[in-house]
Amino acid sequence: MGTNEDQHTLDELLLPVLDRLTFFPDSNLLDQFPLGRQIVKLAQRTGGLDAAYQRLGGEDFFQSKIVSIPSWEQRLAGTLIAKAGENDRIRYEFSRPGTRKTIGVLSAIPVINEVILPRQGFDLETKVKTLVVCPSYIVPTWIREAERSLRNPNVVVVTADNREYSLPRARSDGVDMVLLGYSLTFRDSGFPRIAADHKRSQERFKELIYNVFEREHAISLLSETMGEKRAHKFAMRTPRLNNLLRRIAEEEEKSRSSAVTEYLQEQVFIPEVDGGRPSYVILDEIHNVLSPKSKTARAIAELFRTSRFGALVSGTGLRKEPSDFAFSAYLAGRVNDPKDFAQIARGDPRVIRAMLELDANPIRTLKEVDPEVPDPVLIDEFYSVDPEEIDLWMRLTQSGLFDGKELYLLGTYLHTLPYKLLPEFLNGNGSSTKSGDSESLYDRVEQFFDTNPDLEDMVRTKTPSKMRKLHQIVTEAQEAGKKVIVVCKYSSLLTNYLEEQLAGYGVVKIDNSSKPDPQEIELNPLEIETLSSKGMLEAKQRFRSHLTVEQRVELGISGNRTYNPSDRGLRLLEFQTNPESTALATTFGVLREGVDAQEASVVVEYGLSTEPHETEQLRARAYRSGQREVVTVHRPIGVIAEAGDKKIGLEVSKAQVHDERADKINQALFGDNPTLKELKELFSGRSASSSDKVKKMIAESPKSILAMLFGACVEKGVDYFYQVMQSFENALFLAKNYNVNWDQSTSANCSRLESVIISAVEKLSDQPITNVLSLAAGPASLSRMSGRRTTCVDINGFQLAFGKDASDNRGIDNEYLLGSFTDLEQLLDLSNVMGTDPTSMVFNPNSRVPAEKAVAIESGSVDLVDLTYGLYYTLPNEREQVISEINRSLKIGGYFLLVNPVSRFDESCHPAFYKDLEKYGFEVDMQMSGQYTSPNIITQEEGSKASFKVQVLLARKTSDIKKEDRFLDPNGHFLMQPQYKLVEVDEGRSKKKNGDPRGLSGFICDGFVNMTTGVRLGGDKIIEGINQPDWYRGVAGAIDSMPEDEYDNLIDQLHALGAAARGDQNS
Repeated sequence: MGTNEDQHTLDELLLPVLDRLTFFPDSNLLDQFPLGRQIVKLAQRTGGLDAAYQRLGGEDFFQSKIVSIPSWEQRLAGTLIAKAGENDRIRYEFSRPGTRKTIGVLSAIPVINEVILPRQGFDLETKVKTLVVCPSYIVPTWIREAERSLRNPNVVVVTADNREYSLPRARSDGVDMVLLGYSLTFRDSGFPRIAADHKRSQERFKELIYNVFEREHAISLLSETMGEKRAHKFAMRTPRLNNLLRRIAEEEEKSRSSAVTEYLQEQVFIPEVDGGRPSYVILDEIHNVLSPKSKTARAIAELFRTSRFGALVSGTGLRKEPSDFAFSAYLAGRVNDPKDFAQIARGDPRVIRAMLELDANPIRTLKEVDPEVPDPVLIDEFYSVDPEEIDLWMRLTQSGLFDGKELYLLGTYLHTLPYKLLPEFLNGNGSSTKSGDSESLYDRVEQFFDTNPDLEDMVRTKTPSKMRKLHQIVTEAQEAGKKVIVVCKYSSLLTNYLEEQLAGYGVVKIDNSSKPDPQEIELNPLEIETLSSKGMLEAKQRFRSHLTVEQRVELGISGNRTYNPSDRGLRLLEFQTNPESTALATTFGVLREGVDAQEASVVVEYGLSTEPHETEQLRARAYRSGQREVVTVHRPIGVIAEAGDKKIGLEVSKAQVHDERADKINQALFGDNPTLKELKELFSGRSASSSDKVKKMIAESPKSILAMLFGACVEKGVDYFYQVMQSFENALFLAKNYNVNWDQSTSANCSRLESVIISAVEKLSDQPITNVLSLAAGPASLSRMSGRRTTCVDINGFQLAFGKDASDNRGIDNEYLLGSFTDLEQLLDLSNVMGTDPTSMVFNPNSRVPAEKAVAIESGSVDLVDLTYGLYYTLPNEREQVISEINRSLKIGGYFLLVNPVSRFDESCHPAFYKDLEKYGFEVDMQMSGQYTSPNIITQEEGSKASFKVQVLLARKTSDIKKEDRFLDPNGHFLMQPQYKLVEVDEGRSKKKNGDPRGLSGFICDGFVNMTTGVRLGGDKIIEGINQPDWYRGVAGAIDSMPEDEYDNLIDQLHALGAAARGDQNS
């Protein structure tokens, strides 16, 4: 990516590059990145690069930018490390990321040389030799900081390319510091092994003979070095235990330490007991060394433990595994074996806190180091997961093909890069198998798409809703002149996708495909000739990294010009300095420790991480010492639905897991005496996919989410219900999932009951019921089940649209009106909003419908009003409005049919409610009203159980209600729950006894019984039960008050009686 030559001058482009590099780059370096090539091109027009550098003041340009280091905090950190070494202890430097820890630990070197060693009896010529082991991409940072904080340091960097030259050179007494990347610690040095190998192997063999007596134990030890498969294969060919023990000793010796670290220990950092000089070993970003058994851990452990001075450095020293601290405790000499501390930590994790109190430097926050850094701002960007993605997620969770971990993985793909769900893109995940299942994930995903062929094209071309939110954030940042870091979990497909999607923002991509190692600079002919003429050139010297301090001084080469930046470093430089580069697409694993990207003040975590150490390191690339802009961290979080203040979605759960872990880590580091429970939870070692929150989200079915949506609205009022439906995609989500398997839902069974009640009323009254009004009609439930033409009113237009499709297919010509049942004169024909803005599909009860579009239910025009599972969402004053509107709409002699869950209409409220209805012109039919159940329930799955129990109220209009007769204060009337107590419904109990409140339980009721009056309804026929004696009413009351287990037993017996009746026509 270049720049517009007409918009930027040479100095505008060059100065940011010089500030970043801190030296004048030559054209060879500038030609390696796009902005650099543009600078070379512009410089050629004005006399070349040298002329540009001289115009800026030459070397004086950088002298004016030098700041005094180290600071007092850094001197204190170095002094504590040096003082600990004097007492044979090491120190942890776990200050937060961005707090300039590197210079702090380097500041120990002058204190050691000038104070501690002389005090311990060493002569003034003896200097400590320092080894720094760090991630290879941080090596340039250590070189730069060593040049800044130490006087003419003689630094040797060991790389894969130069090790045959650099390792022998590191032996020189004149070398002050050796830098080594973790990835090289266990590599072969290229030099023969020393003779002591065989001796150590023999000693280990003798030790094993006295401690290992079982073959199983021996095979387990051998597996640690050879791998389980190879170890068992060798054991099958080797029956003798002694041969196994000898092989263990040989393999352990091979892997005890890598050839590089072995060479360093035996010939460079020789233990003092063997005549070596004092050493100082710094293990940077030690949290990256996870397991004491890893090759890296074994390679560095002995070097560190035998050094006089040591520092374990990390900005995120606390992760979540006790084994991390076990290895640290072993390095610190607090235990003789990492396993010992791991056992202690599992028993009482407060030991970890105690270890930090004993051995850690003060853990400084960024504010303590640089008070002028503005506090960062975390913004959770909740966005609506679009309907196609919701549908796909629900089908994945209900397919039964995938376990929790697999759904966690697939859900992550769904939100970030949908086409990665396709089998062809599963890559390494294709070999995973479900527990107890021989099929691979690849096979099962393939089966899923075979079963759902309509989804494949959608997934292949889908732009996720999260990407739309990302574009919004980046666009706003670009307009404000800010640079943005966009980060995800590593996947080459995903970083490529981000690069493609963000191309319009001058995006730079940095992922694992870009090499992290600094590039060697070959000596040019002039440099070789200069050294040769002075007699200073040594054999095999090819690179600048081979040069001694004296040679570099002769050539005028500073330490930070020993290497060129890595490919990764050049890409970062392009992002940092190019004014037309707004976005950096990268991963948590790449943009991490030691990287300074404070040119960016916006961070977007496109792929959510549940690991606080990852997010803290990532955010610290922008939020660090020297930053003067407010860093905003954006987390786009997909929401499937929202119930009250509870947002629902996999990403919601992931963010909660992350935040809880971060809180516990902060408590462990900075809090006042964290509780044992808190620390145990922190160090439980559980993965995000096994977190309770994530497992609960993955296990959510449409039924349970619908129950949460509806449950959040109980007695909150019509306006609140509107707000919930308007949030995210709640209205459409509710409608789609409400209508899955609808004919076997609780809603359908309520409509079956209402249908037979209406038929019974027609027969008893000998009057037809032709004009039916259904309020909170949902998907035209009553009409679909009864076949009657109905006027359907609902606040959710998506529900009505589903009902229209279903009714049209049955030839039922209903009227569909969008509106609130609190005002039946302000309704809107559904046809006026279908196909328009989706937000208009939810009716706002506070709005006024334009007069030319308003539809009203005429007064006295309706034979029967049905209201099922809707009244208990209203406030008491709203119920009065609903009852008034129902009275106004009904003819004299018309019927009001109200159905509620038993749990939502408390029995103690019935008498007062009936009395209030009488005042509003209704007479309650005490024979047909009551609690209904079904003695004969046909379940969807053989052997499963279901129950059905609802409260029905049937009332006949006897008179119109006049305005002056209405309650002056309706809040104390039409109560459905006692005012003196708050009734909390146990979701588990209500689901077991009453079925899912609005749900899809998978059952069909064949006939109904009024448990209060004995009325039995089947089909459209009343089976006698009117005017039952007192003893029957007593039994009915006893049944109603039964404990849950006794009630379930009764239902089982009724099922059995029903089955017997079906099998014997005479019974």
